[in-house]
Amino acid sequence: MESVLESVLEADFFNAELDINNLGCMGPTPYYNNRTGREVCALRYSNIGTFDDINIDLVIKNISEYHPNNVERNGINGQFGQVNLVIDRKTYFEFCFVDASSSRLNAYVELTEFTMSFYDFDRPGATGINMEEMIFVNPDAYSQAAISDDSEVVERTAADGWTAFESSSVGIGKDNPADPLDLTDQQKARAVTLYYQNTACFEIALACIPPGADDATM
Repeated sequence: MESVLESVLEADFFNAELDINNLGCMGPTPYYNNRTGREVCALRYSNIGTFDDINIDLVIKNISEYHPNNVERNGINGQFGQVNLVIDRKTYFEFCFVDASSSRLNAYVELTEFTMSFYDFDRPGATGINMEEMIFVNPDAYSQAAISDDSEVVERTAADGWTAFESSSVGIGKDNPADPLDLTDQQKARAVTLYYQNTACFEIALACIPPGADDATM
């Protein structure tokens, strides 16, 4: 599942760089704070845009146990940000916008308005794997969500009240998007856009779990 950011600050991953690639302290590039010597467990994307003349970075941290399939796939994939997960797992993440001039991960910058789009919601095509890619979002955190009229993404309410968006069709590598500004109808049908206001940080959960489930089976 890939994501891309758009906003009144004109932020995106087109010119972004990955400064820290150590989500969950699982690598592939261990990173340590120069002052404290402590390991920094996060993804940090620099050069995603500016807001009120402030250069903005995006920091992603896991706030529940993180289970990757291949951490080498975390980071940037073409013009998208990417987080890798193993199947039958669910992980909560915190996304924060921070001042690029500070090395601190908590130098938060509140944005007045932005959208976050998630792409490539699909099911693994391997026989016998009955799993779907999903995103869980607190409905109180965003103002609205948008999917295409012929969307292949199913929206429902999870048991905890969060909104779940889940895939409904099988995908293959050849149908993955390469450019958020040049999507096929099928790629648009496998995307979700969330609208936020007056936000510096927000939480989501990403998962690849059985259809209709709210959590992993393992």
